[in-house]
Amino acid sequence: MMRASNLAAIVAMASWLAYRAAVVGVIEALAEASGLAQYPGYIDWRDVYVPVHKDLFAATFDLDAVLDSALVQALEQGNNTRLRELATDHGHGVFTIPLLDRAFCARLAQEVSHFAQSDHPSAPPNTMHDHGVTIGVDGLNGLDGLTSLVRDRVLTPLATALFERTNERDWYGHGILPASSPLHFADHHAFVVRYNASEKAGLDNHHDASDVTLNICLEDRSHMRSDEPTPTPSSEVSSTAGSGSLQFCGFVGDAQHRKRTIALAHAVGRAVVHLGTHRHGVTNLREGHRRQNFIMWARQRQRAFFASEMHPRHPMEEPPDVECLSWTHDADYTEFAPLPEVAVQARAKRKEMNELIALASRATDEHIAKLPSAHRPFVHMLRAMARQNAENNATTQAQPHGDGSGSELLNAD
Repeated sequence: MMRASNLAAIVAMASWLAYRAAVVGVIEALAEASGLAQYPGYIDWRDVYVPVHKDLFAATFDLDAVLDSALVQALEQGNNTRLRELATDHGHGVFTIPLLDRAFCARLAQEVSHFAQSDHPSAPPNTMHDHGVTIGVDGLNGLDGLTSLVRDRVLTPLATALFERTNERDWYGHGILPASSPLHFADHHAFVVRYNASEKAGLDNHHDASDVTLNICLEDRSHMRSDEPTPTPSSEVSSTAGSGSLQFCGFVGDAQHRKRTIALAHAVGRAVVHLGTHRHGVTNLREGHRRQNFIMWARQRQRAFFASEMHPRHPMEEPPDVECLSWTHDADYTEFAPLPEVAVQARAKRKEMNELIALASRATDEHIAKLPSAHRPFVHMLRAMARQNAENNATTQAQPHGDGSGSELLNAD
């Protein structure tokens, strides 16, 4: 007969397994019980992200198959004139162009949503937006091939066609290359952000850590019945921003830097292309609406720089429009408008994150190894962010400073 002590031990083990399975899952609970949870091979296997659409991660992804057919033809011909004809010029250096097939946008949006719900550790897209994922790192590093194709196959020739500096088109001195000069993007940062009323309804005015920004709408919809057709959004431009509009102001360093210009409504599959030094923001989405956007910051050199170094505040800057103020970047914000509640909350959250990063920066590998296995990837990520911040600060401190006016930092977005 089984001894009572053995039976008690079995019951205790079964109870513990049942509890841990409810907390971390059956496989992780069994791994903990057998001692495998600390084994590097098991940790690597456990943390591997399993994609929904494996073809997106293929090394030989056929990008042309999901691009707009007219765009593919213009790219194959190397026809800058045709590329400019396909793009809609909204003025002020802002362009839109049909770029991706809607079905592909839906698949990519579904993949990103699946990843976000998988509890896989992931760095936030940038310091202003923590609702989304960074492409090319963590579990989405397999999408690097896709983003590199977008940069080299699409954005490079498109930016060359739209933003080359000529006598006729100077873009207020913000053209990115002289006429006939080859454009080469040495670096890019790609990410997907999501907007909705419960997480992040809009985005404060800012400019990007890029020379050129590509912004593609992947998903844009409201809560609907399952039998309702998905609405086809427009790509209208106006001077008045609506729900979730992309609001543009002026260029950093110009007298009209904080003056309202145009507002764009997104359309799924259609890309917005603009220069990184162009101030812009996102107006709040209405309740029940949600959107996902794929964004690429492309740079001609590896490291982002301080925009204020290149474009200090204009000495005759015009009085700002309220819609173009930035509570994140403008030290004089409260001279023109009261600080919104979202700004107070965001500043408190950013302070907490900075404290976490500072704490993680002092963690050694030995410290991290003593943490619960579920916490280690997050602390590793925070430590990497701390080291990157320190590296950026060291670089910028070695450069000449701007006017000290509190103008926004290009690598802070």
